[in-house]
Amino acid sequence: SPVGMVPLTAVFHARAGGEDNRMASYVAQTTTAPGKVPGQENGWKVTAKLSSSGSMGHVFPVGKEIFFAYEFEANGGNTVALRLYPDLATLVAGGEWRREVRLDRKIALPAPPDTVTTDKRQVVNIGTPTITKVVEEDWGTAVHFRFHYYPEGDNQKDLPGVGHVIFPPSGEGSTVVYDYDIWYGRFENKVNNALRVSQVMGKIGQRARLSRDDTTGGRPGKFLLLEGQMADAGEGSVGWLSWRPVLYELGCDNPVGAIAPPMLPGNLRTLANPHVTEIGSGYLLLSFFVPSEPFNPDHTSQYAGFDPERCPTCAANPMEVAVLPARPGTLMIIVEADCVLGDDGTFEFKFKKQIRNCAWISKQKKKFFKKKVCALKKCKGAAVGDCCREACGLCGS
Repeated sequence: SPVGMVPLTAVFHARAGGEDNRMASYVAQTTTAPGKVPGQENGWKVTAKLSSSGSMGHVFPVGKEIFFAYEFEANGGNTVALRLYPDLATLVAGGEWRREVRLDRKIALPAPPDTVTTDKRQVVNIGTPTITKVVEEDWGTAVHFRFHYYPEGDNQKDLPGVGHVIFPPSGEGSTVVYDYDIWYGRFENKVNNALRVSQVMGKIGQRARLSRDDTTGGRPGKFLLLEGQMADAGEGSVGWLSWRPVLYELGCDNPVGAIAPPMLPGNLRTLANPHVTEIGSGYLLLSFFVPSEPFNPDHTSQYAGFDPERCPTCAANPMEVAVLPARPGTLMIIVEADCVLGDDGTFEFKFKKQIRNCAWISKQKKKFFKKKVCALKKCKGAAVGDCCREACGLCGS
């Protein structure tokens, strides 16, 4: 990459090149300046097709190796596929993977009276996988992930799930294992309940982890950034219009999801399929899918008058047609990690013979004194303000 530029690798899906009118998964690369969204001058270069029957891809590095998780599309129902590449270069080139498993579509579901058993039941679809961690256990490699599923029966909707796969020893020559059943998945009741309390009435789909490395103690809690449909309207125009990003804090007692943001430029408020990528230099890249429905006045005019039982929030949040600079497609946003997640609770420095931290700076009332402390060169050779941006009032500067 050019000096000072950050290389980015992304997976995406498109109808073009798909088998039997299904989605196809591709990999692409570009470069961008630190803290900047890739512009038209950078250009994404598609390097390979990864699947002719797959969508909703997710890449997760483990040392040199790369896991590629995606939603495998099939006539009998979609399922999650996990694939292991020896390295990033092989994935980018569309080379041979070591092994792929396509999961058996059975998970532990709620049973009357609202209990979850260990008995597995068949579901129609499993998809939108997000790998959260990979751990080497005595019995094998445990790949932990989140997903959505669609139950059997009438009047169902996509629901959140969580589970783990015991990934088999590495094969070779692009080996595929079908109907793989050495995995456990279940209904994610805490996430579901939090979003229902927030009046998310429809589907609960893709999600992304919004957190910094938490291998040491004292750091802020981890978050999930999810997509939720405010209207129980399925694939209809109001259903598409009602996708909103929802922030959920893991580990909270009686949590409630926070709907955000209220509005972006160009009357845009419909955001789906969230992804979060750490791109170095203290920045996070957030990406969303923006559907075409918000740009059609025939659709947006229906929103406020939609059935209040299926969308209690629609009437109070009428939608105007979206206009430039907003447009359908992929929306990318760069944010400073510390300004979203809060200052790093593990950072400490010595001041007047005592150990201080970012929280101590936040408590200081005198602006001049706080400015003086934030200017001290005690953050890995840089100013304290570089490690305590929120406490020093530098977010957005």
